[in-house]
Parts: sequence; C-alpha cells; structure tokens
Amino acid sequence: MRTIEQEIADQVAYVMRVKGITQADFAKHRGVTRQAVSTVFSGKSGILTGTAKDLFEWLGVRIKLDVIEDGTT
Repeated sequence: MRTIEQEIADQVAYVMRVKGITQADFAKHRGVTRQAVSTVFSGKSGILTGTAKDLFEWLGVRIKLDVIEDGTT
C-alpha cells in the first residue's frame, strides 16, 4: 500500500512536470540545494508533519492537488 506521503510527492512531481518546473528550480526559489529538496521526492524525508500524516491516515483520506490555470508558478 502506498503511503500518503508517496501519493503527495507523486502529485507534486506531476504538477511540476506539467508546469515545466524542476527540483532545481524549486531549490533555487527556496535558496537551498537541489539535493535538499530531492530528499522529499525520493522519500528520504517527509513532506508532511507527523500529526498531519497520522490524521490523514486515521481518517482514511488522501490529498488531491489541482493545478490552477492562471499562468503563474
């Protein structure tokens, strides 16, 4: 079974592909290295707090991201 964190990371990666944004772009925006943000996409670090993750799993829900088509990133 996939974890909530895996599903969110996959959805974020999909949105980034659609918008043509790379991990390096996001790292530059945050002022960190690409390696620092890649840990989220590789599953080495979580995208959610422990409380949020536990709550979503307990409720049996998942998060769905929708792209806002306003031309901004």
